[in-house]
Parts: sequence; structure tokens; C-alpha cells
Amino acid sequence: MILKCISFVSDVSVFVKIAAAKPQFVTHLLFFFYFPSQMGFSDSDKPESFAEQYRVRRDSHLSSLQQKEEEMRQKFVIRVKEKESELKEAEKEVRMKILT
Repeated sequence: MILKCISFVSDVSVFVKIAAAKPQFVTHLLFFFYFPSQMGFSDSDKPESFAEQYRVRRDSHLSSLQQKEEEMRQKFVIRVKEKESELKEAEKEVRMKILT
């Protein structure tokens, strides 16, 4: 009996959440149909289909990610070289202290 009540309460809570999200979803859907350019789909390139638009946007996103990754890699290499030179300097100082 208790399990049925818990199940009913969870079903009702899911239904309430869905009902609350429905107007927001409808608004988003209408906005998508009436203003596709503001959703990121423009007619400037005039791809043939939604799949083509998706592919173009995905390719541009992946290229930007690759560019950021390359920049991060270069910054990392620079930092490693700086740290390596600092360690060599510290090692030289230690050797000088030991020898004197």
C-alpha cells in the first residue's frame, strides 16, 4: 500500500514538472520556427537542410576547439621551458654553494 502511494506521488510530481515545463517548451519551439536566425541558423550560407546546417556549425565548433587546444598546448610548452630554466638556475646556485 505504501509503495503504491509513493509511486503515485512520484508519478504526480513528474506530471506536474512536465506540465510546468510545457509552456516554456512551446515558447522555445515557436521562437525557433519564427526566428531561426537568432537560434544560430542563418540563411547567409544557405545550406540545403538542417543536417547541413548542423554539420557546418559542428565543423566550425570543432575547428575553434582545435585552435584553443593548440593555444593551450603552446602556453604549456612555454611554461615548462620557463620552469626548466628556473630549475637549472637553482641547480647552478646550489652547485656554487656546495663548491664554495
